[in-house]
Amino acid sequence: MRILTPVSGNPWAVPDCYYQGLVRAGADVRAYDIGEAPVSLFGRLMRRVRRFAGSEAAQKLEAAVAAARPDVLIVFKGVDYPPSLLRKIAAQGIKMVNYSPDHPFRFFLAGAGNANVRDSISVYDLYLTFSGPIAQEMAEAYPDTKVGVIAFGHAVDDALYEEIATEPEVLRGCFNANPDEDRAAAVRLLTENGVAMDLFGWGWEKFVSPGPMLGIYPVEQGVDMLRILRRYRFQLNMFRPHNEGSHNLRSFEVPAVGGILLAPDSPEHRSFFAADRDALYFSSPAEMLAQAQKLLAMPAVEAGVVRSAARRRVVEIGSHFDDRARAMLAAIEDRVTV
Repeated sequence: MRILTPVSGNPWAVPDCYYQGLVRAGADVRAYDIGEAPVSLFGRLMRRVRRFAGSEAAQKLEAAVAAARPDVLIVFKGVDYPPSLLRKIAAQGIKMVNYSPDHPFRFFLAGAGNANVRDSISVYDLYLTFSGPIAQEMAEAYPDTKVGVIAFGHAVDDALYEEIATEPEVLRGCFNANPDEDRAAAVRLLTENGVAMDLFGWGWEKFVSPGPMLGIYPVEQGVDMLRILRRYRFQLNMFRPHNEGSHNLRSFEVPAVGGILLAPDSPEHRSFFAADRDALYFSSPAEMLAQAQKLLAMPAVEAGVVRSAARRRVVEIGSHFDDRARAMLAAIEDRVTV
């Protein structure tokens, strides 16, 4: 079974992690280039302009399929590919698999999806999502589509963990994400009540002002980003609407480096990480503040116990992207007839 799957050129990007994991799993896998997703707001806007102006990405996919002649094509989300192209590929007898890191038909942000994503759902032989709640919605809205769930993961092996674990602790909270008004309100609540925070993301200056209690810094990527997730006493995590009741990528990246996760309480979070042992959760702004204050007051030894438990748990449940890639391969072999 020959598989064609996307890569961006960034080894830390989710599609690239899956490709590397499929290779390590022994799959017969080829890659097609989708280009690295831009981080800055300007870069994202320019990518949308290029997407609107032409079909370069679609042409590249069609050429890659012709060259690789795969049995299975994997698409991540698929904003650049019109349904007509995907049907043309499927008509060649190629089995179609999608993995969506966002909601497949409810688009809460401009870059989260488009008509290509929504209108192509029925083309796929298998649709994989990170979220149990989304899978239930998919089953109800598209009863003829096979749906599977593969949670997000991390790419922190033991050697990298040991290296990052040497980072000196910064006794402040951190939020490594881009802003919106809800997130800014949460940050203001924390800093106005004595919780010092550092923010890493684009555009925070439009929502909050830096000062002694609040630092604003550019986005870091790769290992530098992972060091930030480890360094601070806690990492604030907030859901976008499509993550409600579920989890997100930070849910695994933070504990994978031995960081302390302060995150929304959800059934999936609790299924992965025990409350107050592996991570701390909140169900309201007031509880978020109380938990943050508790974490900053926590003795360093006690914080170290949480850090160790978090790392131990991500290893115990097999949440590395290599594990996720093996799960993807098994789902394809089990649910897609080649």
